[in-house]
Amino acid sequence: MLGLLVPGAATWLGGASARRPEQSRRSATRPCWSNGSTSPTGRQLATISMLEILVHGWDIASGAGVPYKPDDAVVTAVREYAMTAISEAPRGGPFGPVVLVAVEADPFTALLGHLSRRG
Repeated sequence: MLGLLVPGAATWLGGASARRPEQSRRSATRPCWSNGSTSPTGRQLATISMLEILVHGWDIASGAGVPYKPDDAVVTAVREYAMTAISEAPRGGPFGPVVLVAVEADPFTALLGHLSRRG
């Protein structure tokens, strides 16, 4: 499908879907959400979007040396999701090891540590 929208996409993505269509199809239909579905719920999509905006907003602000104080309610919602959806088990891909933070760390600093960032 992506190849129809973006010519050459299979090549950019390593050609996996072109080389192993059956395996790709099985992976795409494997339940991977907490509701046992292959599709996320609206709440899951909203929370993932908030996580992306919250954490990458911090990345940018931190890199630019600009203060960043996120809304406490957003931090709480994102942290609850991240602590259950993103395991502390040995990681690869987008998440490195958990960065330890002080027990008394604020919730946002604890979230950053869970996501391999030093707050």
